[in-house]
Amino acid sequence: MLGSALGTAVNATLLMMIPCFTPGENLIAAFAGGAVQAIFDFLENVLVWKTKSWKQFGVDIILNAAVNTVGNYSGNKAIKINGGWFQPKHFKSIFTGSYGKKLIAQVGIGGVINGIANLIKKMFKV
Repeated sequence: MLGSALGTAVNATLLMMIPCFTPGENLIAAFAGGAVQAIFDFLENVLVWKTKSWKQFGVDIILNAAVNTVGNYSGNKAIKINGGWFQPKHFKSIFTGSYGKKLIAQVGIGGVINGIANLIKKMFKV
């Protein structure tokens, strides 16, 4: 779960920081978040479960990035944000302004999808 939380945080941070709103932004954030999540899952397997599988690490990166992409896309469709470039005048408005609240809600949708996918993955040991 730590990996999922940190991966979602990386995904959210990149979505907020990348100034252009193109499909590439969602993919970059999704892949980076998926990679962080896979790294922490790998470390969990090595440190806690005493197993090491590079094949599973590769599968986890792909699966996590795909789930993040679906989450980012779903969040974008569910909550509309102006497609233009946005630069807040104050840092706190990223989080407290209407734009920031919508962006956080989008990422929240993606995080829920990611959490459900990880629960299913753990239940079926994928």
